[in-house]
Amino acid sequence: MGTRERFERLSDHLEELYTERVRLYALRKTSGAPSSPSWENKSGGGMAGDRVGGAAVKAAELERRIHTLDNQCRAEIRALEGRMTCLRAREKSVLRLRYFDRRTWETVAEIAGLSERGAREICRRALEKMEKMEGKS
Repeated sequence: MGTRERFERLSDHLEELYTERVRLYALRKTSGAPSSPSWENKSGGGMAGDRVGGAAVKAAELERRIHTLDNQCRAEIRALEGRMTCLRAREKSVLRLRYFDRRTWETVAEIAGLSERGAREICRRALEKMEKMEGKS
């Protein structure tokens, strides 16, 4: 797998991690209080405790998934950081903002003090430089 693909995969995993955290938050918010409708016994269903227990099981599954994804992302970030040693500070900054922080190109450019096109070009060249260095290893 190439450098660009690794960064893209990391970005996808970070997005998935964020989504799962939002899902867990929403699940806790809707099933955590006795005043929540999920605590009430509704016709056609089981007891309120069944729904609460089901929510607890879902929350535990989400927590495990989040933990696994978080560990994968941290390991991938460490691996990519180790490969970024051949880059200049600005190149590292652009890659971190874009892939690790999942910023838009517009935001990356603004933070780095570049045009959007300039930020994209620095990113492209940095990825090419990393791929070239990996090819020499």
